[in-house]
Amino acid sequence: MNLYRKEIIHMKKALALIAALVLLLSLSLSAVAEEETSTWPFVNTGVILSAPAKWSQLQGLLFPTDVGEIDPGNKIACAAIQYIPLNQEDQALVAQANDIELTDEQKARLLEILGKTVSLYYFFSVGNGKSFEDVQDVILQGESPDPYAVYELGQAGDYRFYFITTKPDSEATETAVAKLPEDCREEYLTLLKDTDTVIAAVALQKPVKTGSDSVGQSLSFELTDFSGNPVSSKDLFAGHKVTLVNLWASWCHPCAAEMPELEALWQDYGAKGAGFVGLCLDGYKEKSLADAKQVAADNGVTYPMLACTEELEAWLMNAMGNTVPTTFFVNEKGEILGEPIIGVQPDAYLEALEKFLAE
Repeated sequence: MNLYRKEIIHMKKALALIAALVLLLSLSLSAVAEEETSTWPFVNTGVILSAPAKWSQLQGLLFPTDVGEIDPGNKIACAAIQYIPLNQEDQALVAQANDIELTDEQKARLLEILGKTVSLYYFFSVGNGKSFEDVQDVILQGESPDPYAVYELGQAGDYRFYFITTKPDSEATETAVAKLPEDCREEYLTLLKDTDTVIAAVALQKPVKTGSDSVGQSLSFELTDFSGNPVSSKDLFAGHKVTLVNLWASWCHPCAAEMPELEALWQDYGAKGAGFVGLCLDGYKEKSLADAKQVAADNGVTYPMLACTEELEAWLMNAMGNTVPTTFFVNEKGEILGEPIIGVQPDAYLEALEKFLAE
């Protein structure tokens, strides 16, 4: 299936693809290590998927993407899960990519791996009370419906939700399988046929435009810092025209890697009246908090670091999207200014600080 492949894969730059693959594997390995259920919230599409535990044992890698709105007029949004085939050598390369500086040859190999990605599952939400049949041509982009199996998942408000895969015996599936390494073909076909498991793991909610819808909302909390002291958002934001809020997690290597740059900005712009705070999303877990404290100490962080509650983590992920690191800005009342900055983008943080301090 090639629906929205351009939006999912080719719209991103090469290095961003590598970072996404490495970050995804970090998340997968973390979930396996802690023996926790991995939840994939496609909030832009309105689908929350509790990834089956057996997915953590796959040879290949499942790559989830919340594409979001693809047709504003019909309120159609899309999310996808793609399959990235990996042999043992490839698994080792991706696993160590967090801890080493990749050579040009290794980067080229990761891009080659990504080039073998094939589509597996699609989720669609359709608004305005319309059905799949009403917008079939939009969703399928003019393709024939014959190769596809379409399942209606249910409704939330005036949205209807659909799950789409290619039929295992279709020509489209044969083409996709032929593209895969031989030792991954049976695994892919097994996943393609296991639609009942996927459907049973889905929960539905009204789609949320992450980032855009968060602007103007107020961030409010009563948390504890890494030293065990109580901290309120009201006190933290007061007196600062703008406060940089960095969302991170204990397992996230890119989050740790950007901390020295955030600390440098804090040393400069803290003196100019800006506030800084790091919110550790998984800080409510005892082991994760201990790991997070070590990460912050190792990177010389002196700006406030707070441990999120489970409730605040859910709110932030719903408002900002399920990606770390994510950085956004609030005013002295805690009102969110501008859209969030996804990923490691220190130049964008600098530009935003200059902008909001000047206003």
